[in-house]
Amino acid sequence: MTVLEFVAINPDLNPGPWLCEEEQRQYKAFRFQKRRMEWLAGRIAAKKLMRKILGGNPSPKSIQIVFENGGPCAKMGDVLWPISISHSNGLAAAAALKNGDYVGMDLEVSEPRNPAWLDMAFHDAEKVRGLSDAELTELWTQKEAVLKYLRLGLKVDLNDIRLLPGPHGARTIRFSNQAEKAWKNQGSPAIRLEKLPVDKNFALSVAHSHERTTADN
Repeated sequence: MTVLEFVAINPDLNPGPWLCEEEQRQYKAFRFQKRRMEWLAGRIAAKKLMRKILGGNPSPKSIQIVFENGGPCAKMGDVLWPISISHSNGLAAAAALKNGDYVGMDLEVSEPRNPAWLDMAFHDAEKVRGLSDAELTELWTQKEAVLKYLRLGLKVDLNDIRLLPGPHGARTIRFSNQAEKAWKNQGSPAIRLEKLPVDKNFALSVAHSHERTTADN
């Protein structure tokens, strides 16, 4: 089961109750206020999320958000719990699975997109021309959620993951090159994409695995 937490990004957020000593150092190292507040809101959302999953109201400072195995994790003692963090247009979100498996999540505000962005983000086979701004935003959150699930982020060619049109509006995921290698390294899982409720001006998608499958070349 996917668990979500949201935090509004604003300058009144207080890092004191939330950040451990190392996180305080990272927080102070940001040069720009906007990036600092986005980072802080994401950490607060992640720690609220883990307190919700773990129960018992552990101290936020006892939960450190670290970057391990290619993506963010909540670290509590010797335990590493994979999480996913995203922020857009004044809102930060964090996601995790109750069973502690890998998860990828992306949050984006729906807005008009530059045609040059379409050429960069999508392959012709994904057939995105003619989609509405909301549909394009949702499709992009799905692609980035898969990239985050594979612990790749935006470090690979975006054409290495293609969300191809299928029956009844569904999309079929196809991998190649680095994305296919990362997928196989995780055991070639079948990846489930979920659209989860959020403010009507945003799209939010989550990617996680639910069973094993074979490579599709």
